[in-house]
Amino acid sequence: MDWPGAETAEVTIPAGLTRSAVGARADNLPVWLSVAGARPADKDQQVRVEVLSRAESARRGVDGLIMKLRRGTGSSAPVRMTVDYNSFRDAYGGDWSSRLRLEPADAADPLPVTAVRNDLSAG
Repeated sequence: MDWPGAETAEVTIPAGLTRSAVGARADNLPVWLSVAGARPADKDQQVRVEVLSRAESARRGVDGLIMKLRRGTGSSAPVRMTVDYNSFRDAYGGDWSSRLRLEPADAADPLPVTAVRNDLSAG
């Protein structure tokens, strides 16, 4: 099992990228970002992706992966995030990956989670 380590990546989602495109990978993280709206963004979108350490997750009482997304200046288009959890899908057994969910870190989160789909076949 290969649990993602703490890492931060600055991602540029290119203007014109469509929702059906795979998206821009966040460096070595198992995260891809693309546009979420029906139309492509008319300018590049800057997003910072941060994966917190397992120790920080445990300190916060979370037995899982914590990620933060922050928009760059001038970025406002809805963002679609894809997480490839194949490397840690069997972390706990008991079909744990089928219970994964995505939720805001707190009520003041500036990037609300509007829709979540857990594709078990893709991981």
